[in-house]
Amino acid sequence: MAPTPILSVIIPVYNAERTLRTAIDSVIMQRCHDVEIVVVDDGSTDGSWGIIESYGDRIVALRQENAGASAARNHGARVGRGRFLKFLDSDDFLFPEALEKQIEHAKGLPEGAISFGEEVSWSEELGRVSSAGRTIMFPPGSARIDRFLTALPTISAWMYPRQLFEEIGGFDVKLALLDDFDFCCRAILAGCVPCATPTLIFAYRQHETPGRISRRKSPEDFASIMSMYRDFTRRLEASELQYSKDAVAKGLAKHCWVNARTAHRHGCEDIAREMFDIARNLHGDGVAGSPIYRVIEKIVGPIRAETIGAGLKSVVAGRRGTQ
Repeated sequence: MAPTPILSVIIPVYNAERTLRTAIDSVIMQRCHDVEIVVVDDGSTDGSWGIIESYGDRIVALRQENAGASAARNHGARVGRGRFLKFLDSDDFLFPEALEKQIEHAKGLPEGAISFGEEVSWSEELGRVSSAGRTIMFPPGSARIDRFLTALPTISAWMYPRQLFEEIGGFDVKLALLDDFDFCCRAILAGCVPCATPTLIFAYRQHETPGRISRRKSPEDFASIMSMYRDFTRRLEASELQYSKDAVAKGLAKHCWVNARTAHRHGCEDIAREMFDIARNLHGDGVAGSPIYRVIEKIVGPIRAETIGAGLKSVVAGRRGTQ
């Protein structure tokens, strides 16, 4: 039997023929060679599977009926043999030496810690990096976890110990949105510690393809998100954290508030109202918005504040259009 690799990089794929080679090649070209690449085709209808097959035994190629990114990631994690797991979206790519440096960082962390690194946005239109990388340095016990939870690094920035991933239960396949946020929050609520490395890990592509589609969110999407926050509330009450419960509650409340505002903008007023209530129950200072918004919300409540804000934006846009 082949020796167990230190890392499995899992790439879920859906109709990504235009960017897939770049993603896979960015892993193959890493200096760290004790790495297994697991590519999971999630029922693609374009040429993605042909590209995957062309790599032969350099990768582990898996194919499944379309079930979503979370199901594909979980499938890859079950098949992958690495001590650590890393998930790379098929339209993102790693920077040179990223894996070597992050593996060393992850190996030096205490049990229950999760490594994450820096990310940058890559503009397809410009053909270059469009924003500077950022990392929220997060020492164990930091009270700033509330800020961390409102600006969580995206999934390709993380490297998970396999044992931890399995204990947390993998990604929730019922969530069409925020599945990576859900997993990281479940890990934190179980007592895990996110730890940053100042290493540039990957580039996140800014574009629209069939594999990363910007779409109008449905009431069902927001209902599942609302259930997620309710679950977080229950877990928080029962958890024994390494951080201040108040700080975690504040971060979750602000994140919930932001998504409640989004739900309202998508016409889901009843769901938005419930999500605002969940945020308030999580923390008394969970309102997320500008100082002006916070003043208006305090006077008229969140639903009317959203209506007033939308009206003001419409007036401003109309004036700009006449100039």
